[in-house]
Amino acid sequence: MLKGERRSLHIREITLLFSNIQTNTLGKVMVTGFGQAAESEQVKEYMNQGKKIASKHIEIFSGILKKDNISASAPHWNDIVVTDSTVAPFSDKLMMAIIMYANQGGMEFYGAGLALDIRHDIVAKFIRLVTEVRKYAVDGIEIMIKNGWLEQPPQAVIPSALTKT
Repeated sequence: MLKGERRSLHIREITLLFSNIQTNTLGKVMVTGFGQAAESEQVKEYMNQGKKIASKHIEIFSGILKKDNISASAPHWNDIVVTDSTVAPFSDKLMMAIIMYANQGGMEFYGAGLALDIRHDIVAKFIRLVTEVRKYAVDGIEIMIKNGWLEQPPQAVIPSALTKT
């Protein structure tokens, strides 16, 4: 292959891209429902920002696939799953915690893309997108701290014999 030529996607890349489209679609559905049911305006705004990010990432991943004439149509789960209900199924605290863990999982999937992909253009996109998700996650953590919702996660237990010098 000549320098500057773009090779076709291999199956591992197609799988990574399509999996990320699916997970972003699921994330978009969750933040859409949570956003319309949240009590706090700050939480609603945060969820709406997540919806914008997920939509953008779906478009980016779909665009890569489309360049190789691979159908990248994601399921239209918004039409099927998200109702127009504004009754919160969970507290704002729990919805934020769920999205915090979803953000962590999303960054893990993007990390897999970084580790397994060898096309420089796709790696560059994963780097940019994981940075965007990380900033979104940090914004969510700040909301949780501000509201007193973030608890300290379990810590490693260090036997006392090891701590004595």
